[in-house]
Amino acid sequence: MEPTLNPTPRPTRQPAPSPTRRPTPRPTTQSPTARPSSFPTNNPTQSPTKKPVPGYSADGFNWGEKAAVGGPLGQTQSTPAMFNDGIQISNITAGPQYTLHLNVDGIAFASGYVEALSAYQGQFGVGDSVTQGSNKNRQVNIVVRNGGIGKAPPFKRVYAGSDHSAFIDKNGQVYMTGSNSNGKLCLGDDNDGMKKIPHLVKLPPVREAFSVALGLDFTLILLNNGEVYACGSNRLGQIGLGDTPSVREPTLIGKRIKAVSAGGEFSLFLTQAGRAYSTGSNLYKQQCRDTEGNPVKIPAEIDTGEFSVLGIQGGRDSSYLLLTDGKTSGIGSCGRNDEGQLCGEVTNARAEVKLGPSIEATGFGSGPTAKTVFFIGVNTTDASDVVYGCGQNDHDQVGIGSNQPSQINTPKRVSFSGSERFSLEISASSSHTVAIGSLLPSKPTSPPTASPSVTPGPPTTKAPTSSPTKSPTSPPTVTPGPPSTKAPTSSPTTKAPTSPPTKAPSTVSTANITNTVTLAPNDNNSDKYRFGVSVAISGTSALIGASTASEDGDENKFGAAYLIKDVSYIIDILCYWH
Repeated sequence: MEPTLNPTPRPTRQPAPSPTRRPTPRPTTQSPTARPSSFPTNNPTQSPTKKPVPGYSADGFNWGEKAAVGGPLGQTQSTPAMFNDGIQISNITAGPQYTLHLNVDGIAFASGYVEALSAYQGQFGVGDSVTQGSNKNRQVNIVVRNGGIGKAPPFKRVYAGSDHSAFIDKNGQVYMTGSNSNGKLCLGDDNDGMKKIPHLVKLPPVREAFSVALGLDFTLILLNNGEVYACGSNRLGQIGLGDTPSVREPTLIGKRIKAVSAGGEFSLFLTQAGRAYSTGSNLYKQQCRDTEGNPVKIPAEIDTGEFSVLGIQGGRDSSYLLLTDGKTSGIGSCGRNDEGQLCGEVTNARAEVKLGPSIEATGFGSGPTAKTVFFIGVNTTDASDVVYGCGQNDHDQVGIGSNQPSQINTPKRVSFSGSERFSLEISASSSHTVAIGSLLPSKPTSPPTASPSVTPGPPTTKAPTSSPTKSPTSPPTVTPGPPSTKAPTSSPTTKAPTSPPTKAPSTVSTANITNTVTLAPNDNNSDKYRFGVSVAISGTSALIGASTASEDGDENKFGAAYLIKDVSYIIDILCYWH
């Protein structure tokens, strides 16, 4: 069976955020089969970059509008600065003029600027302990669950939207706070009013949330079994439910999803088979297809030709895909470019993002209100980690220094002082950018030979692949979108060498991101498999083997081995199969 829609959510426990070396999902070349499950990024990303393991701590960074992190209004931070005076944190996320973060014990805090209490929607989740003007480190003390008020549990993830926020606790339960317009808090009530403290969302029993993506007026929740639930507005098809105007309680819209990402008024889904789907507004061709400005109300596949999709990320009105041909990776962007956020030479609302001749892309970060995007990569000449940013810079939210243009049209290097290598997760809003990561003082002597990594999800393991492995499992099941003529795809402009490169591999051409494809029915009735992983570590290298077998028999469904050279941090294997 095929995934119907789920971002790269996660297994029972979360992958280590940045400090794990980029996991690379298995690229597949199968196209998903259709199945009406409403649905189909980063992702990542929310993030499509990496997510921290509970109990993990690292440095936080912020740049852009200082008021959004509790500082004075009207001042900006032009380059990355240590967040919260360098106190270690475990997670952080950016919304317009506010920031949520977790300390090392999983306690949530909100900082930001409230212009007027009459307009405040409760997105901080701190009850009445919010004041007009700047707020810094307001603690989320209490929550509503099972009809009563209780002490807030330890959290492992936080998500900031436009005017609503989400929290995942260490048991995988989801809490929501803020504006409930169109029922986007998933609480099932008919009240569009705000909630000032987090309320528990009722999800299917014995299920844990892997990640959450928040659009302007809707919510996506990815479970650790690959199912995606949604609520909120569907006026433009944001949650893929056809002509249904909105839903107020968690509604299943897809299965076998590895990652989800929300733009302002559209959604992206990455299936376990390495295919990307989208639904919702397409006014600016942000779904990498031309519908003459009409919305897409049922999830449709984004045609990436011969390339597999490793990661997805939605911005305010733009999308970003991390692609691979099994040898090299590349980033394609599409959608609105009014602030230079497509980051390249634009043709028909599409661009190929070029980071440099020796930079291998591994992830990205943006947000549903952001017209700024960041790309994370590795310099293959010395294995150093790099970050590039572009897009809207009127509040220095690109982070490339003072006296820079208010619009950055091509990727510019973002420097993190004092480090040569780091792992990072980035979240951006319309006003500022935040990041979490650990700066690594050491630098390897040889370039990496493994392929890129992307947003980890429930069904994948952290192991880069040297070449694509075709998965025999059938593609995800999703509701087919309107058929369109499939444009011919071109092959990559250059081919990477088959032996370990001595210089940067060539970039995958993204010029062949074209229109939707028609999906075929799915007739596979078996969707449960056993999944096994074995790891052998020697020095700074690790050999990882993985295999699956059907629960109904001993038929081997998949087997692969991966060699990771540069094990800088932790080998964190997430075992999951649905």
